[in-house]
Amino acid sequence: MLKNILKILASLLLICTLQISYTEAQSPDIDLDIQADPVFSNAQVINLTNLVFDKSGRGSGIFSIFIQNRTDQAQEGLYLDLLVRTQRHGLIVEGFQRSGTPFSLNPGQAVFATNNDLARGRISGIGTDIQFDGGITTPGTELMNRLQGSTRLPVDEYVLEVRLYQGNNRPNGGDLVTSNSIMIGGDLAEDELSLYLLAPGDVAGTDVQITNSYPEFRWEGQAGKTYRVIVVEERDGESPETLIQSAKSSTPGRIGSPGALLEYEMFDLLVEGTSLQYPSSGVQSLQDGKTYYWQVFTTLQTTSGVEERTSDIWSFTLGSGFDGVADGELFELDGELREILLTLLGPETFRELEQRNFELEGMEVDDQDMYGGMARDELIRIAEKIRDGKIKIAN
Repeated sequence: MLKNILKILASLLLICTLQISYTEAQSPDIDLDIQADPVFSNAQVINLTNLVFDKSGRGSGIFSIFIQNRTDQAQEGLYLDLLVRTQRHGLIVEGFQRSGTPFSLNPGQAVFATNNDLARGRISGIGTDIQFDGGITTPGTELMNRLQGSTRLPVDEYVLEVRLYQGNNRPNGGDLVTSNSIMIGGDLAEDELSLYLLAPGDVAGTDVQITNSYPEFRWEGQAGKTYRVIVVEERDGESPETLIQSAKSSTPGRIGSPGALLEYEMFDLLVEGTSLQYPSSGVQSLQDGKTYYWQVFTTLQTTSGVEERTSDIWSFTLGSGFDGVADGELFELDGELREILLTLLGPETFRELEQRNFELEGMEVDDQDMYGGMARDELIRIAEKIRDGKIKIAN
């Protein structure tokens, strides 16, 4: 049995944004409502340090309950029961008010209590101390063991249910009067919202050429968020990090209102979603033969405040196409590459190109030119995704 059942409830029930508040078996005589605190309902990351509180009740506000006697008669012998269930683990915690210590409500009386009030064993307007027995279940213990050393809680869909019994608590045969639940889950950032760039270019320092002077910038991130995208031109003697941080010190713009730009800053824009087509106006144009760096930023609302997330820095060079590829960049179609190209192009197209003596110099993927070993590696990567079912070839 746990020393403080509410501490465990606090550590396990709050994961993501409040999704649904619904009533079960609501009594016409007594209203029961439960709400999550806005700090937790709006958070995309729940830090364990924000869930620690003691019986003094000085911890973070996490949830609150409201109970009202709607009748003109006193309601006696009332007991609270708190349960936490998860989609992945089932019932993980059950706390029930200690037998022999009921509370009562006068006619029309309404009471309000937060998690901190319950931690102190008090509900304003009720003279009886509210103490809980019960504890964490076997699935709950397994979940807590998995969290050893973790500072943040895993993604899941959780339900916190508050029940009101009369006559005694649930284990001792009390009668269920009313209950209410909140379901939380669905908006927590997976993997703390990692940002992965997709195109154009590759990690800074990689010699990747593109031919489109208006490329589409794409990255992998959480949908529905605002991202800041910064593109700067390479300058001798200055690192990509220094250039981007200097550009980041100014206020970003938006499409149609780009704002002021530094001499080497191509654009600095806020964008909704995970892609951005290079604007045709209001920014500086990419120049043939120049190398550029870009990075994406976003923020997470946590229970400790706003935290920034950043991607790696990628680079690309604007070139003029496949012309001038060195002989050493050409590669032969061995058995593996032939099989891959047969899959991608289809037998008829492949044979036609082969009969016309076409040679494979390189290829373009998402406006990014690849030659030699890089092209070969990319073809192999695409073939693996086809075999794994992640890419389907349209007929």
